[in-house]
Amino acid sequence: MRIILFVAFLIFSALADCPRKQQANEVKPPAFEPEDHFIQSSFVHRDVTDDDKQYSIIVADTLRDLRKRLLSSAKITIDNENLDCSHGGFPRCKEFSPEKPYHFLVIEDSTTGAVVYSLDRERNGLDSRLVENALLDAFSRHSKHPLTGYVSESAEKFVGFVREVSIDELMEYAEENQAIQDAEKPTIFRRSPFELNLLNERIIELRKADQCERPVKGLTVYRSGELSPLIDLHNNDVIFCLFWTNVDTVSTHVYQLWKKLAQELSEDPKIKNRAIFAAVPCHRDLDLCSAFGIQHSDHRTVFALRGSRKFASNYGIGDLEFYKNWIKMVLSGTLNQVQDEETLKKIRKGLVDGFEEKELPRPAVTIGVFPEEDMDEFKNYRKISSILAGRYHFFYKIDENIPSPTVSTFRPSEKTKRIDYNGNFDVKSLTSHVTKESLPSLLEISRGFTSDVIYRSDRDVLLLIHEGDQKRLEEIQSLAYDKQQQKNYLFAHLNAVVSLPIIRLLRNLKVQSSELPVVCRFNRDTFGCLSLPDNQNIIHALDGIKDETLIDRKQPHPLKVFQLEHVDYVFGEQDVQLLAEPLISSGHGGFNHDAVDPSDGTGGCPMMKHLNSIGRDEL
Repeated sequence: MRIILFVAFLIFSALADCPRKQQANEVKPPAFEPEDHFIQSSFVHRDVTDDDKQYSIIVADTLRDLRKRLLSSAKITIDNENLDCSHGGFPRCKEFSPEKPYHFLVIEDSTTGAVVYSLDRERNGLDSRLVENALLDAFSRHSKHPLTGYVSESAEKFVGFVREVSIDELMEYAEENQAIQDAEKPTIFRRSPFELNLLNERIIELRKADQCERPVKGLTVYRSGELSPLIDLHNNDVIFCLFWTNVDTVSTHVYQLWKKLAQELSEDPKIKNRAIFAAVPCHRDLDLCSAFGIQHSDHRTVFALRGSRKFASNYGIGDLEFYKNWIKMVLSGTLNQVQDEETLKKIRKGLVDGFEEKELPRPAVTIGVFPEEDMDEFKNYRKISSILAGRYHFFYKIDENIPSPTVSTFRPSEKTKRIDYNGNFDVKSLTSHVTKESLPSLLEISRGFTSDVIYRSDRDVLLLIHEGDQKRLEEIQSLAYDKQQQKNYLFAHLNAVVSLPIIRLLRNLKVQSSELPVVCRFNRDTFGCLSLPDNQNIIHALDGIKDETLIDRKQPHPLKVFQLEHVDYVFGEQDVQLLAEPLISSGHGGFNHDAVDPSDGTGGCPMMKHLNSIGRDEL
């Protein structure tokens, strides 16, 4: 009887398993044909001399021919993009030398993360046969079976040179780029008020991903020929689409979160009839992703599509509430006209339609009042609302009786509730006003924080950790309102009563829970914390922080363990060994003047301008 039950249990377990998992564990005899699989790579090069340029052409051509051969003979789809860093222009260029020539092959691996290989021109010369062998060697290290046997007949007696670039080399490049970035003063803030507690992607990269692709109710997975007809059919509806790949651990995590979100929102009566949730697996349908201009860095991005146009994009990675908020903001409209004064008064108080009571008031809204729509000032205002779609609230009113237009940003929860724009109504200065003045004076990091906001701050970070201490909270809020103090500090607080677990954080900060409230000061090189006695104010207490601890750039930042708590809360706990934060920030999420596209060709969307300028290496 026990044997029968045991056999039944095994059969049930096998049937209940994820189809992808069964296939991955299936053992095949050597006589079987190669298994279909997918590799994602980037050929990143910086050319200084004519020989460098000629070598890059040889590598790109060899890659193109090799991809065709491996697809037909080895059943391997290689999604490769060529990035010419000779003049910058790509975020990935900032990971490598800003001055020296290089020819790197970057291969994304879901188990180890991105691996960088050097295809040294001095070693391989201008010989395509050596380059071919070097490429096959690199791809073999990430293939399910050896690939060197697929070398062409003309190259089979040659050996190419390829080596893995060390962490120390990459760190050196990062330091060089950081020095350049420090010299550049940003004028537009990277994050909106809704993007201040994003997940740390560097931690997610260290996790084991759930590879199950089983569909769920509310989310439709599309293949070639299916998505475009859907867009045409639902021309006035918004399609939220994630283009993802299973070779990118972060992308896979976003897909699992996207499934949960689609399943939940498909039951929401306020959303289900206005939005469609879709996903496209780029590792299975490279052609469709290429047709939509999807780069490798876009595999973590959710796009909002309407009428064959990407009109909003979400590059940040957060929890379910973060994505829900973004979707509601997109659905609420990019730029909304207000007809009457009563509605305008409500909006000034942050009371925006389409959001639940717990989501009100909104932290910031921007309102423009114009004499007419047919004027340059309004057209530029409309452009920035398109550029920042889904990240900020924009409203406008037409009043023919006013002599000149006005734009104001309202922050209902702040001491200074209204900040007027003073500028020439050009796109850059308008964008600078909205991104800067929409931010809160005091950051709350109880549920996590965005890496670049804290780690890349150009001021010291002053953090209050407390247990619902209203008196201390009001004190640090007053400091945060002080214009003079704002020049010296970025103010933040963490309320342990409602926060993520802080045991490991306090251990890193060398603080006991019995010592709360404490104030901590962080700069680029050191940090220190001090318990606050009842009779001492925060500013005077800072003079008592004498025993400051050095922050080792080669070790995890002391605050990073709190970001790990955030990641574990969203995706489930895993045993992760934290690494040092990269010396230079990379990826999407920021806006600078170069990203602002004032043209009408793509609806004023910087993402579309960037995509239109990309040259991809396609089969």
